Amino acid sequence: MNNSVGAIRAEQYFVTTKREFVTGGVRFVEHMEFLEVVSFLGEGVGAALFLLGSALDNLWAMMAGVALVGLAVIALMAHLGGRALIAWRAVTRVKTSWVARGTLFISLFMATSLLLLAAELFFDLGGFQRYLEILADGLAVLVVLYAGMMLRSMKAVTLWRTLFLPASFIAHSGLSALIIYIALFCSESNQEQQSLLVNLAVVLAVLTLFISAAYIASIKRTIAVKASLDALLRGAVQRWYLLGAGLTGVVIPCGLLMLAIMINDFAGMAAWLLISAAVLRLFGDYAYRYAIVKAGAYEPVVPVVGQRGGAFSR
Repeated sequence: MNNSVGAIRAEQYFVTTKREFVTGGVRFVEHMEFLEVVSFLGEGVGAALFLLGSALDNLWAMMAGVALVGLAVIALMAHLGGRALIAWRAVTRVKTSWVARGTLFISLFMATSLLLLAAELFFDLGGFQRYLEILADGLAVLVVLYAGMMLRSMKAVTLWRTLFLPASFIAHSGLSALIIYIALFCSESNQEQQSLLVNLAVVLAVLTLFISAAYIASIKRTIAVKASLDALLRGAVQRWYLLGAGLTGVVIPCGLLMLAIMINDFAGMAAWLLISAAVLRLFGDYAYRYAIVKAGAYEPVVPVVGQRGGAFSR
């Protein structure tokens, strides 16, 4: 008799309404908070800005990129608290863990980039300096990749188990770095470069929106993913995702960039428009990462019968 009742209730679970189906009983990721998301942001944007500065031979942009990665490390250490003292042990599992790989990538990047900057400012390493810059650039690429690949490695959260996640993080990091570069480091006298970079930023913004949309459209609709999409598009992080990441972080900054180019007064109003675009872009980048992290939901293993709405236990 009890088995029959259980079977009936289990069947009711699978025919429940869509709203109950995607929200009831699915447990969301809770251990990642503000400081860890800030570390994801700083690592990705900082490393991308370093790469951009290296490509355009702008030492100040490279320094700013290293500083952002350094701030990301500080944010992560603050998040870990007492556990930060044993964080070095993570590198012992570099073959199997993206956390370990990220720890190694960031440590090596900070060491090589700081040595490179010191050489640029205070002493000449001769022919070795070029090889050091190539090594630092390669490590910067790995740092940009890290956050998305680390999240993707978490098998219990299906929302993250797609290559579109690291691809979207890379696109957002690149867009943020490019807008920051235009606002702070692009020479006022080189209007041709400014116009070229603004056009590139608009193209990258469109690509970023496309990748973010393709990410949502292509992912397999499991129980947890339906709960995650419900949170992103209608629920707890809707404002972060749609208004914060999409409107405030992509659409408005690109509009401000184009308006600044039209005004063509980089010592006055246009300069403030560029700064505003960079600030809004950074906020939007944070909003995107925060929304994706907080919308992550664990796939339920065993349905709990008899729970209202037929949902899984939290």
